[in-house]
Amino acid sequence: SSSGQASASQRASDNARYRIELSREQLKHTRDSYQKSVENMEKNERELTEILCEMQNCNIKQIDFDTTIKMLAKGLDAMGRVKEQWEKMVRFFQMVSNIVKTSLN
Repeated sequence: SSSGQASASQRASDNARYRIELSREQLKHTRDSYQKSVENMEKNERELTEILCEMQNCNIKQIDFDTTIKMLAKGLDAMGRVKEQWEKMVRFFQMVSNIVKTSLN
């Protein structure tokens, strides 16, 4: 029976090692996704800032209606991309939270 206990404890140890390795891989994948999201968010925020600066530099009296509409559309598009990145960040942190909860069980 002591050899049965030894193999049971060995299996438990192997199982724990496997779960740790699996969690480590999930964390690495999650970290990579996070890094990509941060880079995309920074890029989108830079674009939005450029558009806002461009809009600020325009003298409203000197630009026509079409130009105004085009600039507003560009701004809305950039804001939409920033919103999308924030949603991805929220999903990322939910995923990290789930990984941590799963690892603790």
